[in-house]
Amino acid sequence: MDIPVPLYVLLGVLILSAVGKHLIKKGEEQIDIERQKDDYTRMVKSQKDREINTSFDEDEFWDILEGVINRSGKSYRNFLGLFKDKVRILSEEELITLDNLLLKLYRENLTHDLYAASTIIFKSEDLINSYLLMNVFMTKGRVFFKQACKSPELVLGKSFEDVDGRLINDVLSELYFAKTKELMPIPVEEEWDIPGEKWKFRDLPDKYPELWAAFN
Repeated sequence: MDIPVPLYVLLGVLILSAVGKHLIKKGEEQIDIERQKDDYTRMVKSQKDREINTSFDEDEFWDILEGVINRSGKSYRNFLGLFKDKVRILSEEELITLDNLLLKLYRENLTHDLYAASTIIFKSEDLINSYLLMNVFMTKGRVFFKQACKSPELVLGKSFEDVDGRLINDVLSELYFAKTKELMPIPVEEEWDIPGEKWKFRDLPDKYPELWAAFN
């Protein structure tokens, strides 16, 4: 004769089984996280210095961008996605030379005025935001890029809502990793003097009143 099992016992078994499965899953997730951390640590430790110092052809770069700009619909996120699709056919060596070109353009066009504009717009004094702002300029084409780098107030009236902080360089690094399973080689460090008049953050509202009013 079968002895009926009380409902609360069945519920207890089911709960314990669910808890056990949850703990096993959590344990597997933790192991996976630790494995990912170890893999990332190994990649960082083995990251190579950059031996390729030549730059991608600038005219070809702007030609690529023109095709992307026409399809991106003024969206920075769309621009990055379309750009990634466009350049994924490049070799790992070409990705490095394209990254070199971008770094060259940053060095050639960075000024204290542009740095101030990026600080006001993105509300951070991190210099990398100046590169981000130049990336946004690039989404408007070669002529606008050159003009806006010299006169950052040209951004007045433009929206930065979908600018999520990713650079074109980040896209190149992602593609490089997908091809090689290695981090993009470290570029040669170069110091350069940023032209223009230095400023303190407290001076920005008076020094750049239109930009300050537009983005604060």
